[in-house]
Amino acid sequence: MLLDMTKKPVVIFNLGLLLLCLITPLLSPYLDGGEFYMSVMARIMIWAIAAISLNLIMGYGGMISFGHAVYIGIGGYVIGVCSYHGIESAYIQWPLALALSALVSLIFGAICLRTKGVYFIMITLAFAQMIYYLSISIEKYGSDDGLSIDARSDFGFSLLDLNDNNTLYYL
Repeated sequence: MLLDMTKKPVVIFNLGLLLLCLITPLLSPYLDGGEFYMSVMARIMIWAIAAISLNLIMGYGGMISFGHAVYIGIGGYVIGVCSYHGIESAYIQWPLALALSALVSLIFGAICLRTKGVYFIMITLAFAQMIYYLSISIEKYGSDDGLSIDARSDFGFSLLDLNDNNTLYYL
């Protein structure tokens, strides 16, 4: 009986927290200052994806990696470069970003998975730094100032309009 009384507040708290996490993304575009809250929630979701990937690598794989964010960066860089050159179709950008990220991960993975322990940690850090310095050294695409793109990816039909902030947020 005592065990049930101590677990009940924890269960209620966890359910309330889960409900808050499910409702907040749905309501944030409609709150006062919605643009700001949408921006914050979008960043939280992006960081959550990065945290989940780190959890998969460290938790299930047992490997401490400093380079797992490289592939998110490569995908974003590919989409930015495509937009810079006028390729705004999401049907071209997204598969190209996935393909290049997969190719780089295949090459890096073939090398990294041959090492163990601290050597694995250091080689993933080295690859991450190589990609970082490569990306900030290309002046044509903004180097360390970043690349500003004027248009968002386009799907070519009105069902999914990424120029609408709410649609982009929920996607």
